[in-house]
Amino acid sequence: MRRLLCLVGLSVLSLGCSHDTSAPPDAVRNSPGSGATTSADSQSLAPKSEEKQPAAQSSAVNIQYRDWDGLQQLIASHKGKVVVVDYWSTYCGPCKKEFPHLVELSHKYAETVACISVSLDYEGEGDPREAEPEVRKFLEQQKATFDNVIFSQEPIQHLLPKLDAAAIPVVQVYDQQGKLVRTFTHDGGKTFTYQDVEAVVQELLDKKKG
Repeated sequence: MRRLLCLVGLSVLSLGCSHDTSAPPDAVRNSPGSGATTSADSQSLAPKSEEKQPAAQSSAVNIQYRDWDGLQQLIASHKGKVVVVDYWSTYCGPCKKEFPHLVELSHKYAETVACISVSLDYEGEGDPREAEPEVRKFLEQQKATFDNVIFSQEPIQHLLPKLDAAAIPVVQVYDQQGKLVRTFTHDGGKTFTYQDVEAVVQELLDKKKG
């Protein structure tokens, strides 16, 4: 299986991780001729709990399988809250470095902010469930008990243009009406931390109070 590659040379300034663009297009589809999985189909990829992990783990860390449309539906389901979506991978060092701060954010703003992690470990070939063991291991280590998604539709290089990014990590912040207000990337020499993310979150929460 191909690995996500951290950018080298001049690109190392971005501190992000990109994918080998020679990867073939995604091969997994649940509906012949549909061109993409539906939200219901992608969630049906989830393995049976008795086969994949003990019940205690399932109650702590839940993982969903969603395509792009299914992800948008999940974001919209949290209308009324600020939503923070973190796109990451177990193969991306900068992603894992910032991830604990997403967990901290979820605890600090538990009543007003919905956090969603989106793993891009699935590379568009074979069964998306093959990516779950490493993803679950990391999420359990981080005690990430919010919404966790394994993106199940297409390879990362096809998704990044939708995020207006060249590499991960990427963090998006949506307002209480479900509108995307800010995208944080490590592209082109730009960097961010969760202090930057929290500042936008707090601004949106303060605006609602006002």
